[in-house]
Amino acid sequence: MIMLFFIINTVNDETNIKWIIYPTAVSAILLSLLGLSQALNHDFFRTTFGKKLITPSWFWDHIDQLTFSFKHREIYQTVYNINYVSFYLTLLIPLFGLLFIRSIMSGKDEVLWKKISLGILFSLLLYNLIGSKSSGGYLGMAIVVLVGLILLNKTIIKWWKPVAILLLITVLIGGVTYNRWMPELTGAAHGVLGTESTNTQKIPGKPGADTPTGNSPKVHIDYIETKGNDIHLSYNDNKITFTTYPENPLAIKLTDGKGKDLNIKLIEGTHSSFAVDDKRFSSLVLGPAQDAAGTHYFIIKIGDREWPFAIVAGSEVKYRNDLGLLVSLKKIEAMGWENNQGFGSGRGYIWSRTLPMMKETALIGHGADTYCIYFPQNDYVGKYNADWNLNMIVDKPHNMYMDAWIGTGGISVLALLVLWFMYVIQSIKLFWKRNMSTFTEYTGLGIFLGVCGFLVSGLVDDSTVSVMPMFYGLLGTGIAINIMLQRQTTASK
Repeated sequence: MIMLFFIINTVNDETNIKWIIYPTAVSAILLSLLGLSQALNHDFFRTTFGKKLITPSWFWDHIDQLTFSFKHREIYQTVYNINYVSFYLTLLIPLFGLLFIRSIMSGKDEVLWKKISLGILFSLLLYNLIGSKSSGGYLGMAIVVLVGLILLNKTIIKWWKPVAILLLITVLIGGVTYNRWMPELTGAAHGVLGTESTNTQKIPGKPGADTPTGNSPKVHIDYIETKGNDIHLSYNDNKITFTTYPENPLAIKLTDGKGKDLNIKLIEGTHSSFAVDDKRFSSLVLGPAQDAAGTHYFIIKIGDREWPFAIVAGSEVKYRNDLGLLVSLKKIEAMGWENNQGFGSGRGYIWSRTLPMMKETALIGHGADTYCIYFPQNDYVGKYNADWNLNMIVDKPHNMYMDAWIGTGGISVLALLVLWFMYVIQSIKLFWKRNMSTFTEYTGLGIFLGVCGFLVSGLVDDSTVSVMPMFYGLLGTGIAINIMLQRQTTASK
């Protein structure tokens, strides 16, 4: 906010604008070259010198032990998540695309090396966007194109030559990178439909060990809740309660949702596996277990996963997670995406848990970057239903607006929306079918289109310190340009 305010109040002529745009171009070239090296499997940061740049000196004797989580030639440039590469590139591609158009339309008034440089920069940025393999960036660029077509209208026809060059560059790069963007778009389509599986489960065969899932069918679990010595479970709308007895760990009592007692029977061919003598609960397999420390467990197998519950004298029954921790389970409030938890590569599950959280922060938030602390990380049932690793930590909502709502509160989000809305309306009025001619006008339009793409990408991406300074720096420049153009328009009248 300080930087935004400072830029708005200090940028007042074309020279000031160039002092922002040209260094931005230089940094964009350097970052894009880094991304290119990563895509070509010659990542600069994997060299000895590169590793030393990103590690403390005391680690240099062990530099060969440094490993990278990025694989398959992913472009991450200098940020820790490939999503953020495409996120900020939605700001820069329209900006330098517009400056390339201006350079070509200027004819001989613009030196050839500037035209070539802007064309190369546009190509590098586009290649990095595709190489980052993030559908959020593709969504943002689709909005950029749509808003540009509506806003410029017939002006694009006048720009047919530079626009044709940009389209040719896009087609060529799209052809070269086909194996990158096509799987991403296909995966995004499956994600929107909720048909993709995001994780392969590992199931504890007995406390402390993982075994393959086998071929057991997956069952949707409504909830699992522990209260005192009772385990309340519901799947496919069938409720059942297991009452345990710490003084006699091998004893168990079963009742259905109406309080009716249920019987169990030994499964043929086994020594300690039991089934519920009721067809409503045919997917359940029950049995006792004991670990090396002598702790008794009651194991409930539902479909393709086992859920071990520790029975300890003097303590409530608790679920033993895959990390060996004993935790209480409760119903987790959810809202929306009931039948489509896989929407948007798992965003459906995250958002369905985030929306109820937003009620607590309608006015004041929990604090910046506290989302991970307040998300219900013990929602094992929800993660199971969404085909997630049950130990996965959800540290961000993959939505810039939800993140701000939880962190700094609903009032802060409304304030941001008002700021952005005012800028968008102001820009539309200024650039609607405007006869573009100056560097300032092209820059202002490019920034506006980039901001539009960025704000839409924010629906599926998170704000981060890797990206937001760039956003607010260019937003401040865009607002300053709008003020300058308004003054010029007023003066001409």
